[in-house]
Amino acid sequence: MLDGFGFCWIEASGEAEVELAEMSKLGMIDAIMMEDSDTIIFGVTTILRLDLTFAMTGQVRKYEVSNIMNLGFDKAGLVIIALLVGGDYLIGLSTAGCGIETALKLAHAGLGIWLIEAIEHQTNLDTWGDNICDELHKSSLKCQQDFANSIPADFPDINIVNLYLNPAVHQHDIHQPAVSGNSSSISLLAIFAEENFVWGDMAGILEHFTNDILPGLVM
Repeated sequence: MLDGFGFCWIEASGEAEVELAEMSKLGMIDAIMMEDSDTIIFGVTTILRLDLTFAMTGQVRKYEVSNIMNLGFDKAGLVIIALLVGGDYLIGLSTAGCGIETALKLAHAGLGIWLIEAIEHQTNLDTWGDNICDELHKSSLKCQQDFANSIPADFPDINIVNLYLNPAVHQHDIHQPAVSGNSSSISLLAIFAEENFVWGDMAGILEHFTNDILPGLVM
């Protein structure tokens, strides 16, 4: 169907949001429309999200990731937040008592940087785990102190961390236009419709093409 409409499309090496974030980072696309916050970790520059009133107003919200990073976050901090509160690859430690405020506190304390350095230097993560507990025990909030005693011994899963740090992604040619679709093909669309839609006899197919397909080709 994509070829029939002449749309440009790319098959991601791994996760689609990783591929889109890479293209955004390289300036090949202007923005990504997605509800998934993991794209921020992977380097997206601009995110579009449907406003809650979209059905009535058609409004879309635009977020510049640079404004988020200016709040004192870096990639390491975003990784530790995802590990703690959950993301595409794990559910996080919310059931153990970690909320977003606790995750933000640990990110600002530099726990993400310490984690990445420990992994890169292949050092024992026990010290890193002790640092988390020490930071939480400094808190005046009992819930954060309780969470320090609930962190699993095998946290974090190094394989999950590596999915965030070293995701599978295409090596894009930034000199090649990201959007360079072909002309639409009515014959390809007709074959696709016949194979995938139950539009009845020839008269029904022509009616659906006239009402549903042709307006899209004209736009």
